[in-house]
Amino acid sequence: MKDHNFISTVLYIHNNSGCAGKFLTTLDNFLSERYKNYEIIVVDDHSEDNSLEEIRKSAWNFEGNVIIIKLPWYHGTEAAMIAGVNLSIGDYVFEIDSPDLDFDISLLEELYKKMLSGFDVVSAVPKSKTAFLSKSFYLIFKKYSKQRITLTSEYVRVVSRRAINRFNEQLFSFKYRKVNYQMTGFPVASINYEPINNNKVNKTPFRERLNLGFEIMLMYTRVGEKLAVNLSLFFIFVSLFLGLYSMIMFIRGIAVEGWTTTMLFLSFGFSGIFSLMGILSKYLSMVLVEVQKRPSFFTENIERLNKK
Repeated sequence: MKDHNFISTVLYIHNNSGCAGKFLTTLDNFLSERYKNYEIIVVDDHSEDNSLEEIRKSAWNFEGNVIIIKLPWYHGTEAAMIAGVNLSIGDYVFEIDSPDLDFDISLLEELYKKMLSGFDVVSAVPKSKTAFLSKSFYLIFKKYSKQRITLTSEYVRVVSRRAINRFNEQLFSFKYRKVNYQMTGFPVASINYEPINNNKVNKTPFRERLNLGFEIMLMYTRVGEKLAVNLSLFFIFVSLFLGLYSMIMFIRGIAVEGWTTTMLFLSFGFSGIFSLMGILSKYLSMVLVEVQKRPSFFTENIERLNKK
């Protein structure tokens, strides 16, 4: 007997030609066998290959409705997925960050059953070894986050409608789903799974990931303010020490050549000032974005493919 809850599935694609159509077909077969009412929302993050053509060709034979959201320029996974989730109408929403994933499709059913046992957000976490940089980022985030939130590497989850509604009530222009879903206060759980493809590579450019990580740290943790305060105290101490050193040398009548010391102090001091200015300017830019309440995404077109 099929489940009568309305299920939405949001899939992110960006230059996924070769796997997008195949994965979508597998997804529709899975959903049609288990759920009476469902929809598939595909968010195309300005793909430059023929990913959309593959999807359109496959989707006309699907049992469920398919909605394609086309973004006018590259937004990144977070903003693009929020665009898809905001359009969804399901009681429960599957979020899949890429069609090139490393799990068996039956994992979605495990996530759904786990959610029905009393959770509002259930994520799938691979058992594969986490990269050193990611692991370090998660540890620092947990230590300095304001709510002591634990992060993991995850690319698929299921979210209840009430968690999404609470998520949308949060007054943030910048939203990172892993964090903001936990900030809803609703029960959160995860399921560990054995990857079927250990060769999966994160295709997001390193520079983009670095910038995202920096913004996450500034928005959700106290790292920025602690770093700024500690740098200020350190350079104040250095300034006082060198000032005291100069006074002692002057009182003792020792000729201080001074040029090397002065240049070292100035270069060292200004490097600290520029570091503080960099942190503060990033803070101010993020505050400006929040104050202006800019939309986190813009859509170019929404295409609805009806049932066959």
